[in-house]
Amino acid sequence: MSRVDVPIIDEGEGINGTGRAMVASSASLLLIVEHDPKLRKLLRVTLEDDPYVILEAGDGAEALEVARAFRPDLILIDCVLPQFDGVRLVDRLKSDPNTRHIPVVALTAGDPPTIRALQRAGVDAHFIEPFSPAELSRFVNERLHVARRSWPTTPLGFPPRAFDGNAGRSAPRLP
Repeated sequence: MSRVDVPIIDEGEGINGTGRAMVASSASLLLIVEHDPKLRKLLRVTLEDDPYVILEAGDGAEALEVARAFRPDLILIDCVLPQFDGVRLVDRLKSDPNTRHIPVVALTAGDPPTIRALQRAGVDAHFIEPFSPAELSRFVNERLHVARRSWPTTPLGFPPRAFDGNAGRSAPRLP
């Protein structure tokens, strides 16, 4: 099961019937998908000082479940996963109307055939291993900044998540 250090507000239909599990946090949600517990911990420790709520998954099936439930702001995936690999995970995420808008960054050894397969599947970016913690943190921050600027807005000018309980992006109270 995934490690989710997030207080859950609603696991049901959610506000506006979105079906998205909501979290009580103003931080960005980041999903780390890595099958090796030691590497997953390294990624979490690398990024936990940044303003993120970190969700974790150990395989592709679990990642799909967590992504559909929480709709994170960014998904960081390893290409080598049990059940199905990172390319297939990206393809599934980008084929699902509920997750296709989520930016996906693949951690890869940098081999061209894998990068081409990831691009065909719809990956938003890739980050070549090995990496320094500072480089990964900076890269994730930049990707989240780009993702926020590209969010579509509602008629009131808020990002779609503005109505799902995230502090800092909540809708104003109308008289």
